[in-house]
This record gives sequence, C-alpha cells and structure tokens, in this order.
Amino acid sequence: MTESRRYHFASAAQWSTGLRSRATLAADGSFAPVAPWAAGTVLQASAGRAAAIAPEGTAYWNDGAQRLWQAEPDAAEPASHTVPAALAGATRLAAGRTQLWACDARPVLLAYLRDAPVLRLRIAIDAERIVDLAADGIDGVWVLAMRSAQAVALHVDCSGQLGRCVELPSICGAPIGLAWVRNRLVVLDAGGTELSWIDPRQPGATMTMTMSLRPARPGGRATVIGSDARRRIVVGGVDDTAFGGGAWIIDCDADAELLGSIALADAPLSIACGADQLVVTTALVVWRFGLATAADARRSEASASFVTPVLFSPPSEGRAPWLRAELRAMLPPGCSVEIAQASSDDADQLAAVRALLAQAGLAPAVRRQRLDALLSWSAPMHFTRVEGSADDAVSNCVLPLHELRARWLWIAVGVIAAPGAAAPRALSLDVLYPDESLMQYLPAIYRRQAEQPGDFLRTLVAALETSVHGLDDRIATLGRLLDPTDAPAPWLDAIARWLGIPWDDTLDLATKRALLAAAPALLEQRGTRAGLRALLAALLPAGRARIVDIGVEYGFARLAGVGELGVRLPALLAGWPCDAMVLNAKACIGLGRLADPTRAALDTATWLAGRVEIEIATTPSEQRAWSPWLRPLLDVMTPLTARLQVRWIATTAPPAIPVLDATLSLEADPSARLGESATLGRSRLDGRRGTTLDGAGTAPGFRLY
Repeated sequence: MTESRRYHFASAAQWSTGLRSRATLAADGSFAPVAPWAAGTVLQASAGRAAAIAPEGTAYWNDGAQRLWQAEPDAAEPASHTVPAALAGATRLAAGRTQLWACDARPVLLAYLRDAPVLRLRIAIDAERIVDLAADGIDGVWVLAMRSAQAVALHVDCSGQLGRCVELPSICGAPIGLAWVRNRLVVLDAGGTELSWIDPRQPGATMTMTMSLRPARPGGRATVIGSDARRRIVVGGVDDTAFGGGAWIIDCDADAELLGSIALADAPLSIACGADQLVVTTALVVWRFGLATAADARRSEASASFVTPVLFSPPSEGRAPWLRAELRAMLPPGCSVEIAQASSDDADQLAAVRALLAQAGLAPAVRRQRLDALLSWSAPMHFTRVEGSADDAVSNCVLPLHELRARWLWIAVGVIAAPGAAAPRALSLDVLYPDESLMQYLPAIYRRQAEQPGDFLRTLVAALETSVHGLDDRIATLGRLLDPTDAPAPWLDAIARWLGIPWDDTLDLATKRALLAAAPALLEQRGTRAGLRALLAALLPAGRARIVDIGVEYGFARLAGVGELGVRLPALLAGWPCDAMVLNAKACIGLGRLADPTRAALDTATWLAGRVEIEIATTPSEQRAWSPWLRPLLDVMTPLTARLQVRWIATTAPPAIPVLDATLSLEADPSARLGESATLGRSRLDGRRGTTLDGAGTAPGFRLY
C-alpha cells in the first residue's frame, strides 16, 4: 500500500494561496469559471435615468418624470411609484438594506426609506459638487466629490454620519466614476480609459492596482461604472466615431481580470450590478442581464486558471522527489481541464518567481504572463469527461510526476467550460511527494533501473500506484460510514441495529442522524429519565415534550396535624381506583369489575406508583404523523416496571399580532369539537348551534376581549 505526503488544495483559503484568474470560489470549496452574462431582456421600453440594486436583488431606477420603478429579482413586470421630484430627478442612486441614497450634482446627499418614498436623511457634503455614489454593500454609501481641484471619497454610514474621508491620488485627476469592491475603492479616471484600485485603510490612499481599458476597447471611452461590492465590476461607455461609435459594457472581476463585454444599441446612462443580475439604463430602454446558465444556448466559452505556490519536496535517498498530481473535477459534457507542471533547481529562478508574486498592484493576468516568461511549462495534459459516466460523477485527472528530479515545483490547472454547458468545477488538487512507494518493494536491481528517466517499469508502477491510490482513499474513508453526519442514508438503518438503539425505518433522514448522534446517551441512560429526555430531544422539536414521573414529582395528600404544614399542591389522592370493588367498603354501579387478579394485592396507593406520563404538544397533522412510531420507541427506553402514558396536547401557531389597518377582521372564538383538537384558552363550550336572537337582534358571533 502506498503512503505519500501531499499538498492539498480544496478550500477557499487553500485556493487563495495560489494565483487564480477568472475564477469564482463556491461555498463548498470548489472553484469554477466566472459565469458570463446572458442575453438581456427589456425591463422597461422607455428611457431610464439612474439605477441601483439592493443587496437582496431588488432593482430600482428613476425616469426623471416623478416615477421610481422597482423590479424584484423574479418579477417579469416592474412596479412604479410616484416619488418626490428630488428622488425622481436624481442622477445617481445607491441602494442599501433599508434605504435608497440619491443625489445630483449639488453637494447634498438624500436618503429615502425603501418601503415608502419618505425622506429620512438630508446630508450636506463639504464639497463643490458630487460626482458619483457607490453602495458599500451594507447600508452605507461612498460619495465621490470634488473640492476645488481635489477629488475625495467620503463614507456615510446608515445613520448619516460622515466617516472616513480619502483624498484620491493626483494621478486620478478629476475622476468620473466610483465603485466599491472587496473593501477597496475603484476609480474611473477623467479620460474614461483606466481604473485604479485604492485601499482607503492605508495611509495616503495607497493605490494597489490599475487596469487599462484600452486593450478591450482601443477607441472607447467609459462613462459609467458599477459593482456588486464583492467580486465583479462593470464599466459602460461608447466608442469614438472613428471606431464605429458603438456602445458597450466591459465586465471584469475584483482583481482587474477582463471577463467579457456586451454590445449595446445606445449609450449607457447608469449601470447597477448585483450578485446575479445587471441593470443598464439608456435614453431608449432599460435592460436587465442575468448570469448565463446551462439552459442558455448563447452561453460563451469561459475558463479559469490556478497556479499553485512554489511546492518543495525534501530530499530522499534513492527516491524520486515527486509522484503525481491528482485533480478531482466535475466535468459536464463538453467541458475539460488542463494540467501542466514546471519545476526548477535554480535558486535564482525561484527568487525571481517569489519576487514577481510578491509585487503589489499587478493583475492576475499580468502576473501569469510574467510567470510564464520565467518558467518552462510542460505540455498540458488534457482531460474530458468519460463517456457514459453519470451526470454527478467526479472525474479523476492524474498528471504523472515521477520522472521529475527538481526540488521545486509549480502546477497549473485550467478549467474550461463549453458553450451552452453547465460550468465545470475543480473540487480538489493533490500534489504527492513520496514517503513510501511500491517501488520500495521491488528488488534493488529493478529500483536502480527505474531511477533512469523514461524507464518503462517506473511508468508501469506509476499507473499501478494511481489505481491503488483510489482504493487506498476508499479504504481510508470507510470510517466515515459510521459517522451519522456523513454516512449514506442506507447505512443509518444498519448502524442503528448494530448499536441496538430505539429505531424506526420510516423516520426522516434528519431525525435518523439526530438519533444516531444521541446514541451514546441513549445506550448509557436507557431506562432512566435522562434517557427518555435524550430520546425526545432527538425525535421532536425543542420544547414540545414534558416528562412527569407521578410517583416522584408529586407527593400524597394527607391531613396535617397540629403545628404541621400541609402538603404542597399538586398532590396525589390515594384511594381505590374507580373500577375497584371492595365489599362493605366501595362499589360503583357501572364501573366495578369482579375477579380482577391485578387488583388482588394492591392497596389504596400502590396502583399510582410507577406511572410515567409524557405530554407532547402537537398539531393534529403532527399527531397523525408521529403516532405510528413514537410510542414504540418510547416503550424501548421505559423501564419494564414503569407504566407509560402518552398524552397529546393540541397546539396551534401563535396568533399574529393585530395591526389596526383596513385589513383587520374580528374572528369568532373557535369551537371545541369532540375527537378533534381544542386549544386551551381559545376554545369554549357553550352549546350554541347557530346565531340566537336577543333584544338587540342577531348575535354577532364574536366577543371582544
């Protein structure tokens, strides 16, 4: 069996140690190409002015004619509202969680409630004019303003308090646009040809990166900018007449990597970017673009790349420093991945690569170009999906490295999406350097021969190691089958029977996992009150069950003597049961029974001992669903000498707090019905079967409290 050490990349933090380009990180730790924008749809077939998108996805725009338009993410048609002239005529909008920021060229910032066009804040800005607004992703806003010849960016929080004021570098001149992404300001210069990334937390407004728009639009000039505050920046503009005079949108990521472009029929007046949508206003129409999906046949080819940091293999006597690189990926039909390697033993070359990667202000694409000039990459190995594999099958892509002899290594991975296909995802990357290998089990003569480059025996053993490694991984993960949080659903039933805990195969998956997680407490405390409590906590929602041990919690009522205290209530009344008959002492017609052997040796209090009651608050539907399996599971955890009684207590959802408006209606008291649930405190038994007449006429059917 092969045991190897490895470098492992499978989480957002691990992927971030390398050089990523045009990649987005998912919550599960995988990375994939950034999805392009799909074909646009018309939101409004008339002119729009300023646009904004709230954090949850609601889009807003005005038209300069007393109207504010609103479109929910899943709404086909927008709604409009009459708003104050200052909001309808604003040239810039920014949306937060609860309020909508608006301004024009005047140095006055306005904040309106999103739920109603009510002015909440009016803030005077110490500047000559306001140029642009950029939402900070929460509920505040950044304001780009001009003070004499100095451009400044001011932060205003949700309460209207002026915070940090950043004087922009002189290289920015008189900028015309501002965006906020990943805690950095992105400034569009006066010429509309360059973007500058500025960190406001650094002293002196440190510029961290620049990006020229000339390569994407040689004869173009950007006029508007927007961002989603997290990972994307969009810039809109027009070309010079010498280049056709067309209008366009350029899409790039937060690290100045160009993602694509969109052609427009008219010059954009405003751009609002959200997590999964883009709204563009023009003098003719308002457009909305969504992210392309597999169902969109017009989805273009997209790609993402990743380069590991420098990897080092410690020297080992008689062993190759590297074994292989293994990439696990989800590859829809038509998608592919490419893997290449570069290695070196030159310390000066290593120092040059590290100096390049340490340089601040370089976009990932520029770093990759300079890295390719420093390193000699191998021909990439190309992998596609295996024909006939399942849709959710994981492809294992292996790059052999056993012929390398250099100590330092870099691995480059490219993930390529096909047009019209779902996005591929790289799940994990492992780069193995040997601790032990199958070669160690061969005679020495074969090991020496295999150390020669290009030896067929070493290639054959490498193929065997690759296949055995998959089996090793499967064996190493067998322990997860016993973990209730990771075990597959069919294994849960088998594990429960092995442990011997209370179980029912009809339980839902979440309840089964909770029950297995509580197995140690159930096995240790079986037959105790703590065991019953642990069982109920795993089976039912919190606060829905109560255990009452009558013989322990309640004492017997007795007459107090002189100077003694009475019994604490509630208490048990000892005596014969209702159906017990004692000659010359007690006999109830219709209730008594003769020849009951279980009552022969009982006294007036013994029949109350050993009774355990469990009260469960449920709705009628929950009672019908839980009844078939709950009582058998409780019996397993109850001591043999105890008598268990389950009491179902009807409950309903708490009534909504009434609001005095036009929708308030007075409801009649619910009537209790035999055989159905009756809510305590809300049901009444009055015997009425309909409305009755009194001196004032027909009874209204309800009662005011």
